[in-house]
Amino acid sequence: MRLTRQTKKPGRIELNMASMIDVVFLLLIFFMCTSANPEVEHEMKTQMPQVSGGTPEDEPFEPIRIRLSAPEGKLRLTCDGQACVDADGAASFEVLTAELKKRRAIPDPAIAELRVVIEGEPEVAFGRMVAALSACHEADLHRTVFSARGTDP
Repeated sequence: MRLTRQTKKPGRIELNMASMIDVVFLLLIFFMCTSANPEVEHEMKTQMPQVSGGTPEDEPFEPIRIRLSAPEGKLRLTCDGQACVDADGAASFEVLTAELKKRRAIPDPAIAELRVVIEGEPEVAFGRMVAALSACHEADLHRTVFSARGTDP
């Protein structure tokens, strides 16, 4: 038995583009339906300090000013000009909390609306600013704002 060779060349292979487009659109629809839409930034609920055109006479008390600085890398912490240091002479947030609690204990209804301004210099670590904010919250003083040193919010 003699085998014959095929002399005919195979045809050109072509892709069916219509079915490929269908698959691409199905994948597109699938990913669009399953993706989570992130919340738009302008719709996020945030509590930012409000700037008012009020005068200092609107507030019954001057705000408490907590100042943080770090000359030569050593933290200095003051509350209305009074240094908040422990027995070793190091800045102490516990002393700051105790001082704020003493001021909060004054039996005046206007104390509930007392404002606290935390002023920090650029070289102060952000964690120290947050520790001062935590001291304010421990003393039940919640009207707290951050300010650059020397500016009034």
